[in-house]
Amino acid sequence: MSQILFVSPPHLRANDSAFKRMLIWNVSLLPIALGAVAAFGGTAFLIFFFAITGSALGEIFVRSILKRKWALPDGKAVYIGFLSSFLFSPYLSPWVSFWSAFLATALSQECFGGKGASIFHPALVAFALSQIFSSVSPAAPSGNAFLFQMAEQTDLHVNAGDFLWGARSGALGEASVLMTLAGGVIL
Repeated sequence: MSQILFVSPPHLRANDSAFKRMLIWNVSLLPIALGAVAAFGGTAFLIFFFAITGSALGEIFVRSILKRKWALPDGKAVYIGFLSSFLFSPYLSPWVSFWSAFLATALSQECFGGKGASIFHPALVAFALSQIFSSVSPAAPSGNAFLFQMAEQTDLHVNAGDFLWGARSGALGEASVLMTLAGGVIL
């Protein structure tokens, strides 16, 4: 009788780790972040910086209280900070991005058992918190402006170059189609 091996695809053995995987994911998000900073300026950089810092400090805070080993070196907090930022408006206060990412990582990820055990994705929790904490209306030119124009049945002025490069309003993560594709190539 042959023995059955249960392994995750695509390899039986791989020199892979959570750190290597998170590093690749974080590097693949850099072009999107650079496109957002190019499109929206220094405020976008501050939002990314504050959200990543908030996510990391949220993880440190809860793990210290629960006396768990710090897991910062694996890069998951940076990943959550990046993903949270991509959902945020470029007009959001950097402090709102900090506290949203901090609380999302602390509550959604760490309090529900740690990495992989959260009920809701921490980035989506951070977005929901940013909507609660922020005075920026979801209908302001901060959400998906194209869908907002469609819903309002206004004239849709879509320039292909602006759409591809990112010279349009929207969330930080939807700033540039080309930069998103560049991130996909890295993956």
